[in-house]
Amino acid sequence: MRERVLKDGKVLSIDRAWPAEALAMIEYLETVTGETEMLAAGQGEMGLTLQGEEAYIEGMAEADNSALLRGMVEGEIVSVASLDGGGRPRIRHTAELGISVRKAFWGLGVGDAMMAALLDDAEECGVLHSIYLGVRADNRTAFKLYQKHGFRACGLRRDYLHIGSAYQDELLMELLLPRA
Repeated sequence: MRERVLKDGKVLSIDRAWPAEALAMIEYLETVTGETEMLAAGQGEMGLTLQGEEAYIEGMAEADNSALLRGMVEGEIVSVASLDGGGRPRIRHTAELGISVRKAFWGLGVGDAMMAALLDDAEECGVLHSIYLGVRADNRTAFKLYQKHGFRACGLRRDYLHIGSAYQDELLMELLLPRA
């Protein structure tokens, strides 16, 4: 477990997610997807089940090129961050990164702490070389966070997200770790 004192003085505890936390993870995801339009899914769109979430968390824990972290403040999940590694031999060295933070905790350093912990795990696993992510092109806050941690823009998917009646572009970013 890793801890970081946030800008408001509260302590963020970061640890791997466990299958026993599946219900709390589902509740977190349902909440966070309803708080912002910056994520790839909206509230109620994920179709999560308890069994499915338990299996997903277990699979992430068993993979040597993946990680699923949850950040907690005062017993509440306030952030989830994941590295989802490639399953086939030719892409095992790659992983897609995802991160979300509860709106009440924006601007407190949660995203920075979660990103640092996730990238530490990526380097320690000894398998990953290429980490990539997609971010809504107008999400300057997330872009700056990713850039701070070494990610660079590498492409653009025009009209990738359809939110309400508007289309949004997705910026693709990558980070190359030292070769394992």
